[in-house]
Amino acid sequence: MNVVCASCKRKDILLDTEKKRVEEQIGSGILETGSGLNQELSLIRPGDTRWNSHYNTLVRLVDMFPFVIKVLQFVKDEGNNASSQNQAIGLLKYLKSFDFVFNLHLMLRILGLTNILSKAFQRKDQDIVEAVQLVSSTKAKLQELKTNGFEIVLKKVLSFCEEHGIRILKIDEDCSNSRRQREKITNQHYYEIECFNTVLDMQIQEFGDRFSEASTELFLVCRR
Repeated sequence: MNVVCASCKRKDILLDTEKKRVEEQIGSGILETGSGLNQELSLIRPGDTRWNSHYNTLVRLVDMFPFVIKVLQFVKDEGNNASSQNQAIGLLKYLKSFDFVFNLHLMLRILGLTNILSKAFQRKDQDIVEAVQLVSSTKAKLQELKTNGFEIVLKKVLSFCEEHGIRILKIDEDCSNSRRQREKITNQHYYEIECFNTVLDMQIQEFGDRFSEASTELFLVCRR
C-alpha cells in the first residue's frame, strides 16, 4: 500500500472519500455516533511480530476497499511518474482479482481466530492457565476451520466479489493457469486443496511447534 500512502494528495483523497462514506452511513442509520465510534480509518503498516497488527490491517483494507481502488485509479490516471503509475496498474489488477479476494478472506478468517490469543499474550497481567486454555481452544478452532470452513470462506469471497464488481471464477471449471490446465486442476481443487488446506496445515503446524504439549505442561508446572 506504499503507492496509496505515498503522497499527501493521495492520502487526502483517501481521507475525504472515507469521511463522505461515514457521513452517508451515519445519515442512513448504518453507523452510530458516540465516544470511541467511527474514528478516522487509515491503512497502517502491520507490525512484524504481532498477529493482531496484521489482522487490523486486513480489517481496514476490507472496510476501505472501494476507496483504496479509487486512489489507485487516480494514481494510474494522474500519477506524477511512470513508476508510480505502473505500480498502481499492477496493484489494481491484483486487488480486483478473485485470487486476491480469496487470500484476503482466508487470512482474515485465520487471523480473526488467533486475534484473541494475540491480545492475551500482550497483556502483562495475563494468567498463564487462561493463556494455555486459549492456546488449546485456538488450535481446536483452526482445526475446525480446516475441516468445515472452506464453504464459509468461499461464500464470503463470492459476496465480496459481487459487491465490488470483481469477476467470479466458476469453482468447478479448470484453472486458467497453464500449469494447472496441463494437470487438469479445477478451481475447486486449487483453492480448497492447494490454498485453503495448505495454509491451514501450515498454521496448525506452527501452533504445534510453538505451543507443544510439553511446553504448555511446563508452563502449568511453573505456575503451581
